[in-house]
Amino acid sequence: MEYKQKNGSIVPIFPTPVGSYNFDAKIKSEVLNFVKNDLTYTINGSNKSSVESDLLNFSVMKEIKEFCEASLKEYTDTVYDQGEDATFYITQSWANMTEPNEFHHKHLHPNSIVSGVMYLETNDDDKIQFLADTEIYKKITLDSKSFNDFNISFRWFHAWTGKLYLFPSTLMHDVPRTSAESKERISISFNTYVKGRIGNNVNKTETYI
Repeated sequence: MEYKQKNGSIVPIFPTPVGSYNFDAKIKSEVLNFVKNDLTYTINGSNKSSVESDLLNFSVMKEIKEFCEASLKEYTDTVYDQGEDATFYITQSWANMTEPNEFHHKHLHPNSIVSGVMYLETNDDDKIQFLADTEIYKKITLDSKSFNDFNISFRWFHAWTGKLYLFPSTLMHDVPRTSAESKERISISFNTYVKGRIGNNVNKTETYI
């Protein structure tokens, strides 16, 4: 007699939190002009990034910086639920310029806890790809009939103008190549760290940053 399981369940544990936030206002022309014309860019493998690493501290970026900081607070309050003695702050911020037929290589963000990317100018089909831990998929690969949150090795998210994504800095990600007919894709990236008191004396993990 064949046994049919009726009471089993699968519980997803340790999910990877990717935050999605929308900048409701229109990206101002002075912001785009500043990012396009007033910054110095250098080759970053497959596209370009700004030499300036304090982008959000420029006065023209004030409104966007406030949006990024408010979104970061909402993300960290939800994900970490940290006490009032510890706060997250933006450490470095820079611009990315991807011209037609360029892409943003696979990478992650060391020396950061939460990273963010916000899109200032995009094409209709622009997206960002987050990748699973490749070590898992080196061990065994199955020919799955369909995909779900347990067996996928990557996940696409659309990159719309005004969209901000926040994610753990250890999460590998990349951006696909733009077409030869596309316009420039412009984004802001930033890293974060935490300051104040973290840990606790009971567990002998307390420290001040």
